Amino acid sequence: MVMNMESLLNLINSTNYQMMIAKLEKSLDISVNRNSPPIAVLNYDMKKIRISDVEIEEIELLIDEEKEKIISFVSAKLSKYINAKMEQECPKGEDLDEDDEVIERVPFYGSFLVIYLLEYYLLKNKPSDVESYLKKIRIPQAKKYAKEIKKIFDDVQQA
Repeated sequence: MVMNMESLLNLINSTNYQMMIAKLEKSLDISVNRNSPPIAVLNYDMKKIRISDVEIEEIELLIDEEKEKIISFVSAKLSKYINAKMEQECPKGEDLDEDDEVIERVPFYGSFLVIYLLEYYLLKNKPSDVESYLKKIRIPQAKKYAKEIKKIFDDVQQA
């Protein structure tokens, strides 16, 4: 099937996808904006899907087969990173701004699971492609991040 906006919206609005969001909201005390994400966000998600070379149907099948493990993976990832202090880079010899603080935490867009689903799919089905994918979507320190999510994935699979 050709990847298009309609197929992405169908995924995001599917019963299983929405059920996963509801479980994550409840278990992690996060909020998700239930309005349709802005076109720019959807276009960005579509770009990630194209780069991953994963079909929407494969993601839908993955959700059907591994819903609970995906929820565990996303929960573990969010728990690890959501409250982690952002690692800032600054020029040599300069100090970090100690006054940085979170003023407001805004709700996730409803499409936020897309990248988690792509990562999970790649970790499960194409593990040798994970680091390359992360580099292509410009994740900082992709090699380190790939190792971290691989460990989270492995932990979830063994649970």
